[in-house]
Order: sequence, then structure tokens, then C-alpha cells
Amino acid sequence: MPYYALFYDVVDDFIARRGAYRDEQRRLPAKTPMSRTAWSANGRCATGRWSWATSRAPLISKKGPRSPPDMIARFWSARTTPALSDAYLHHFEQAVQPQLQRLGGFVGVTVCTRPLPGAVEIVVTTYWKSFAAIDAFAGADREAAVVAAEAAALLTDFDKRARHYEVALAEFPKLTTG
Repeated sequence: MPYYALFYDVVDDFIARRGAYRDEQRRLPAKTPMSRTAWSANGRCATGRWSWATSRAPLISKKGPRSPPDMIARFWSARTTPALSDAYLHHFEQAVQPQLQRLGGFVGVTVCTRPLPGAVEIVVTTYWKSFAAIDAFAGADREAAVVAAEAAALLTDFDKRARHYEVALAEFPKLTTG
């Protein structure tokens, strides 16, 4: 794939010098680059010499081809009433969490709650080793929400689809009591 780079220098007689190149430029077919990146010789924005570089090459990591993610986060959210929120958390801890822990490729889970006026929002994030592990849990449609009838009875509304993200960075501090 071709790479294009234009280098500009500050000159005093620009108007006089551009005429020789202008006619030649007009005869060439116009090629508008798809994207532009600006940088200086040292990689920083600076005054003086600078260049515009354009490339149609695909984005490839300098480390080589991209490898499968080390961990995938599956996000799902729901809403319930303040009176039923504790019941849902109890259901999750007693019924859902033990089932998840028996699945191969399951890494962990967080359940976050946020009080809203007249409701409680619940965000469940499960962590998995691979998409294959998620497929074993969710079935052929990996983005379909997995909600048992007992859980649905405790919720006023819930997402029908889950969202998946590659975990780029994770650090969980050890919790201490007391």
C-alpha cells in the first residue's frame, strides 16, 4: 500500500517558488487521503519543521498481530424497586453465583447498585477467559441476556442484551474488613 508524506519548510519566497510546481500538481489526479496525522521530527507538536503523513495501511500493533484478549467483561444492567433490591442480591449470591463458579472459563463477578428516585439500578459485570466460555454460558447468541424466571420476578426492567468488552487493564485490591 502506498504511503504519502508531505514535508513543509518555512521559506521567504514561497509565492515565487510555488508557480513551478502548481501546474504540475493540477495535472495529477486528485487523491484525498482518508486520514491525517501530524507530528514533528521528535514525535511532539512543535514549532518549526512539521509534516503531515497519511496512510491507508490497516492499524497494526507495533508488537505484531493482535492476540485474543486475556479477559472479557460481560456487562448487563437491570432496575428494581428499593424493596426488592436486597431480595435480588440474595438471589444472585445464593443461586446465580454458585452456578457461574461451576462454569469453565468463568473468572469472577461484580454486582454494583445505584439508588435512583424510586428505583435501584443494578449492573452485573462477569469476567471470562474467552468468548468460547461466554458462549457455553449464554448459548449461540452470546449477547442475549441470561435471566432466570426467579430473577425476572424481582426486577422491574432489565436489558435483553449484554455488552462485551476486552479487559485492557484490571487491578482489584484485596478488601480488608474492620
